[in-house]
Amino acid sequence: MPWLVVALFAPALSAFGSYLDKYLLVHQKRTGGIGSVILFSCFFGVLILPVAFLLGGNIFSVTLLEAIILIANGCLTVATLAAYLYAIRDSNIVSVVPILQTIPVFGFVLGYFVLGETLGLYQIVGSVIIILCAILLSFEIEENIKVRFRKRDFFLALLSSFLFAVSGVVFKAIAIDRGYWVTQFWEYLGIGLIGVILFLLLASYRHSFLSVLRNRRIGVVGLNFSTEAVMVSSDLLLNFATLLAPIALVYSVNAFQPAFLVGYGLIGLLLAPRFMNQLAFVRRHIVIKILTIAIMIIGALIIYS
Repeated sequence: MPWLVVALFAPALSAFGSYLDKYLLVHQKRTGGIGSVILFSCFFGVLILPVAFLLGGNIFSVTLLEAIILIANGCLTVATLAAYLYAIRDSNIVSVVPILQTIPVFGFVLGYFVLGETLGLYQIVGSVIIILCAILLSFEIEENIKVRFRKRDFFLALLSSFLFAVSGVVFKAIAIDRGYWVTQFWEYLGIGLIGVILFLLLASYRHSFLSVLRNRRIGVVGLNFSTEAVMVSSDLLLNFATLLAPIALVYSVNAFQPAFLVGYGLIGLLLAPRFMNQLAFVRRHIVIKILTIAIMIIGALIIYS
C-alpha cells in the first residue's frame, strides 16, 4: 500500500528530528534554547510558501473563513511544537516521545465527531493499550528503586498529541476539497505569522534567536535549519498520507516512531556513546522500554486488525 510507505517515512524522520531537537535544548547556551528553536521553525516554514504557491495552482480558491481557519491551524501547529519542546527539555526523550503515540486515540475521537468515523471494539482495545503504555513510559525508575512520575512532562506531551490531532483533522477536512498544496500554503502562512508575533512580543524568544545570529554561530544556524528540514519533511509526508488513507489509520502508523527512536538511540550508543549520554538516552531499563514500545505497536496493529 503506497500510503503505508509514505506514512512510515514520517515517524522515521520525526524520530531523528527529535534527537536533533534534544541536542539543541541540551546545548541551549549556544543554541538559544526553546525560543530560538521555535522561531527558527516558524521562519523556516516560510520557505514552504513559494513552493506551495507554485504547486498549488489557485491558492485563493479557499473561502475567507477557510483561510482564517487554516492560518489559525498553522498557529496551532506552533503551539503543538512548543508543548512538545517543553516536555522533552528536562526529560529522557525515550520516555516522553512515546506519549505522542496517543495521537491516534485523539484522532479516533475527533474523527468520530468531525468526520463521522465510528469506533469498533478492536479500536477501543488498541487505544486503551496505547494510553496505558504511554503512562508506563512516563515513569522513571531511579537507582534507589523509587518510581517518579513526571506529571508536567506527561501532560505537556499529551497536550501536544491532542493539538496535533486537531491540526490534522482540520487540515484533511479542508484539503479534501481545496487540495494539498493550497491547504499547506495557508497553514504555513499562519506558522510564519505566529513566528513574527512571537518575535515581537516575547523578549526572551527574540533575544535567544538574535544572539545566535549576532554571534555568527554558523554551525548552530545550520543545525537549526537541518532540524527543521527534517521535521517539515515529516509533517508534509504525514499530511500527504492522510489524503491517501483514513486519518486515524495514518496516525496509528506513528506508533512506529518510538521504535525508530530506540533504534537510533542504540545505534548512537554504539557509535557515539558520549553524545547519546548528553541527550539523556537512559541505558537502564532499556529492555523494559523496548518491550513496552513493542506492546504499543501491537496496540496500534490491533486497532486495524
